[in-house]
Amino acid sequence: MDALWIQKWMGRIFSSSPRGAKPGAPGSGSKNPLFPAGNGAEDEAAPTDSEVASCRLAADHGDALAQLQLGLMLAKGQGGLKDVASAMSWFEKAAKQGNPDAQFQLAMQHQRASYRGASQDASESKLRAYQWYYLAAAQGYPNSSDCLATLSISMSYAEVTEGNRRALAFAPETRPQTAARA
Repeated sequence: MDALWIQKWMGRIFSSSPRGAKPGAPGSGSKNPLFPAGNGAEDEAAPTDSEVASCRLAADHGDALAQLQLGLMLAKGQGGLKDVASAMSWFEKAAKQGNPDAQFQLAMQHQRASYRGASQDASESKLRAYQWYYLAAAQGYPNSSDCLATLSISMSYAEVTEGNRRALAFAPETRPQTAARA
């Protein structure tokens, strides 16, 4: 896979941001397409069809960075139609491999879903958001601990306890080893 393209296009997603800086804020070093810097115009051009195909191929083979990138493209509608459900699926695959960027993105999507769902669905979405924010915060991901604290204010003691239980029970999946491609 074209891992260099993914890293270039993502601008090392959030990893160069100062601790606590809002991703995409001026001076944060982020070129994440969901949080463009400056006046809201994206610095990078939309991916070509071949770049999207390369990203999808790598994602299908279990590359967590490609899964995250594909999720970001689907969430923004780049390289095709906007598809938040598919984006969440790709975020979850990368998050389960321990990718803190994907964990944070997945947590945000679940938190948004908690605002739209029926009471039982909203509660489950909050629990999932709590779990993923917790895991991202445990890896020092910027803003995740603040998001976790804000979310927990709207949760009951029992929900927070369950969210902690889920987060502590999490064990990252290992990526299946595949034969080296030429």
